[in-house]
Amino acid sequence: MSAMKNKKKIWIGIAILLFVGLLAVISWKSISIIQDNKRLKNTPPSVAVMTPKAGDTVASGSVIVVSATAQGANTIQYMEVWLDGKQVGKVFNDHSTEGTFFGALDVEIGSGGHSLSVRVVDREGTIGQSQPIAVYGSDAINEDVAFVTLSQDGDTLNKIADDYGVDAGELEAINQDLGQGELPPGTAVKLPDNDRQAEEPDGQGGQDNTPSAAEFLDTLTGNPTILKELANPNPVTNPFKILTQGELPKAPDGLEFTHKDCLATLKWNDNSDYEQSYRIWMVGLGLSPRVIATVESSAHTGPVWFQFNIPPAWMYGFWIEAVNFVGAQPSEELWVGIPETQCVHHTAAYMNFIVDSLEVKGNYDRVYCYASIEGAPEQRLPVNKDEFFGNFQPSQFWGDFVKVDVGGEGFTIPYPDDGSIEISGECMAWSGASLQSLGTYSANLMTNEEGIVDPKLIDEPNFKLVVSVTPAGLHDPVSVYSLSNPLIEGPVNLQIRDTGNRIHPDYPTNKCLSWDWKGDQDEIEGFTIFLDDNPFKLALPHERSVCFTPPSKCGSHFTFAAAANLPNGQTNKTTILEYDQEPCDLWAEVQFVSIGTGYTSTSRSGKCDPLETYFELHAYGATHESRNFGMGRSSAGVLSKGGVSRRFKMKCSSLYTFDDIGYATTKLRDQDRLVVQIDPQNPFLEIDVYGFALGGFSQDKILVMLREEIPNLPVNDWAGYDEIFSYEQFFNAAATLTTVRVRAIDSP
Repeated sequence: MSAMKNKKKIWIGIAILLFVGLLAVISWKSISIIQDNKRLKNTPPSVAVMTPKAGDTVASGSVIVVSATAQGANTIQYMEVWLDGKQVGKVFNDHSTEGTFFGALDVEIGSGGHSLSVRVVDREGTIGQSQPIAVYGSDAINEDVAFVTLSQDGDTLNKIADDYGVDAGELEAINQDLGQGELPPGTAVKLPDNDRQAEEPDGQGGQDNTPSAAEFLDTLTGNPTILKELANPNPVTNPFKILTQGELPKAPDGLEFTHKDCLATLKWNDNSDYEQSYRIWMVGLGLSPRVIATVESSAHTGPVWFQFNIPPAWMYGFWIEAVNFVGAQPSEELWVGIPETQCVHHTAAYMNFIVDSLEVKGNYDRVYCYASIEGAPEQRLPVNKDEFFGNFQPSQFWGDFVKVDVGGEGFTIPYPDDGSIEISGECMAWSGASLQSLGTYSANLMTNEEGIVDPKLIDEPNFKLVVSVTPAGLHDPVSVYSLSNPLIEGPVNLQIRDTGNRIHPDYPTNKCLSWDWKGDQDEIEGFTIFLDDNPFKLALPHERSVCFTPPSKCGSHFTFAAAANLPNGQTNKTTILEYDQEPCDLWAEVQFVSIGTGYTSTSRSGKCDPLETYFELHAYGATHESRNFGMGRSSAGVLSKGGVSRRFKMKCSSLYTFDDIGYATTKLRDQDRLVVQIDPQNPFLEIDVYGFALGGFSQDKILVMLREEIPNLPVNDWAGYDEIFSYEQFFNAAATLTTVRVRAIDSP
């Protein structure tokens, strides 16, 4: 009998264990479903900057069109454009349309390097943020300027001159636009290069207003907490917290920066009770973003801070991400200028390899070369496969050799440990349809104490190549997003996968990008994913994939690439991966018909001056198309008086068709029409017309600056739609009447 009771107890115990196990499985399954649903609902909007392109260089004072698309699980409320840590524009979703939200703003680019990013906020307060891209004003950071710093409260040019020990007259000369009064906090101030290191303010040349860490903390309210770096940056989540939390952490704000005694201090407000950790991001102007620390979460809300070694002198952006199992929410970016210090002996980590000149023996149409540094894979010069050295000119130096305009083509290379640079390669030439090798070359370049290789002649039978090498480092304005190291193998095998999941029934399915990399992850800072040449997503060193919601619903053609981020640059990118979304259901042809002038004035002589003009046309729907007339540039969205190849002459009280303007500047007809796709769920269509009159020695004058959204598109009765719009504008150069026609078409 006792044995029977014991068996009964055993079976009861087994049943209890099975029940508990089943309950655990059900609980874990339920938690997993809840977790997936929470993540889906709280997925931050996906943001892609369409124009400008990372590394674009424009004339100082140019106006650029910043355009971006965003899509998220919830309706987008508004889009913000940020330049150098300041909000410079905001576009609201006035119609509360769901799906893809497009925004475009005109932004003026001043002298020097700038960081540009786009933030969007949806109706739930969830933030999506693009990766920052570098844009350059062409006449700023040059041989007269060492670096840029940002003004603080109460700063004037005289005070900054005292603080940094530079000549006040020189400082005023390169900052003539800033005046003599008190500067708004965050104003970019260029500091002169006097062939000496600008010293850290130490109180001897003026009052030192940089507080120590202790003094800095005294200024904080509440109970400031110093956060410690996490040994395990990916702590295990208690799954049962999902039942009580299940929300994104609130974004931190109030980010501040100070430095003293070789330590930098970041302070911010912890606004969330349920973050797991904070990721601290840093980006240098023109350099890749990287996580410099993952720190513990605070036990309470309020001010917190973190200290780290001060980076070398340059312009840096910082932002903080609050992270939990649902996702991450970023603070706004803070940009600061750090002067030279004695804390770290910093030398150039990279060098510019430049082709100074090329002379070719023979008569050829197009020439290009390959160059290999230290046995690394060859780099093409010019880099793009559809570009060649051109503008052959009779040589004044070498008899029957012909000089070729090379335009200072080159690329960056790592600084050689032994000061010796081995270079080899081959030059190729086209003559009609015939391609032939001009021969190979090799040379050993030796750097001097300053890390410079004086121009060196490589003399071969069929060509003469002159090359030089100079430090690239962090102090040069580079016209690329990040320095590339050809000696370190980059990621390979970039692939895209459709997850089949959607954040909304009417939205496209989410996609995942994956890649392989054979290097040591301890030697890299992470990975950057590029969409249409702009940084789009970031991955940590141990990650080999990123997932995202496409930033548009239909019609778009995307290109993706990936590169590994190095401490001072990037590896080469992967082979470009192309992806086409399904086409939209509707198509629109936008015809820029004509522009009529009233008065035309570019001088004091009267209001009937002849004008030399150039134009840029845009049409934005679910897709974007643009065309330049007379700009001589291929970079969409850039309005600049530099680089114009042809002008169109206009006079007062006259009517001109854009077809004639296009033919005069491109020698092609029907260039006045742009075809874009229309999303019937979000029937957005915007037309942009920009025109400028050449200003001689002064800034070019605005002829027309038109940005208009076409309202009430009849997408439910699209066939046969045909409408003409006219817009009258008055600027200092002219009075204009611009006519645009929009009509429905079946296909391109």
